[in-house]
Amino acid sequence: MSTLDKVFILHVWEEKAEDHALTPAWLVNSNTAIYLSHCTVFLVRVIPIKLGHLTRYYVENTATCGIHLAQNVDGDPELIVARIIEKLRNVSALDWLARDVLDDMTGLFEFQTI
Repeated sequence: MSTLDKVFILHVWEEKAEDHALTPAWLVNSNTAIYLSHCTVFLVRVIPIKLGHLTRYYVENTATCGIHLAQNVDGDPELIVARIIEKLRNVSALDWLARDVLDDMTGLFEFQTI
């Protein structure tokens, strides 16, 4: 497994700007990260926070949606994330949709493909 770039996502809720959380995450690429929260693994778009020499802080891009990759997860977050990333990198998008998404769905979810 390759080494993952660990970063932190700052979550701020609009109801109370002073109410926030800092969550460890791992970059998949420059604008996508995976993090765990309440035993659920999320894949989200992120935006870097530019604060001089601080380069490991991001906010979740709320203009897009996130994907729940796994639920009821227990164990070392970094190992879990590494396994998920490796699994996703070794499967085609069509195989992932047909096997993992359709097999695990309980209701209709409309994908906009065109």
